[in-house]
Amino acid sequence: EHAMTREFELLTGLRARGVVGCLGLESDGESWALHFEDTGATSLDLRPGRVSVDDAARVAIDLARTLVDLHAEDVLHLALDPSHVLV
Repeated sequence: EHAMTREFELLTGLRARGVVGCLGLESDGESWALHFEDTGATSLDLRPGRVSVDDAARVAIDLARTLVDLHAEDVLHLALDPSHVLV
């Protein structure tokens, strides 16, 4: 079983709020791709300009809620950084 298959199965079973839905998994025999729903959001690392205190607080609260939900499902992200946070 390929690691991407396990990740796909994990992602499609998650019910945590704030997690983008995983729609599919594809392989061309050499590489693999996960397909996610398009939320129209941008990752935090690509957001232009400075983040206001109010926006930073909202992102922090939403992120904390998502992590609580993930941990309740016994999932640890292990790669949490601004490129993985959508705003």
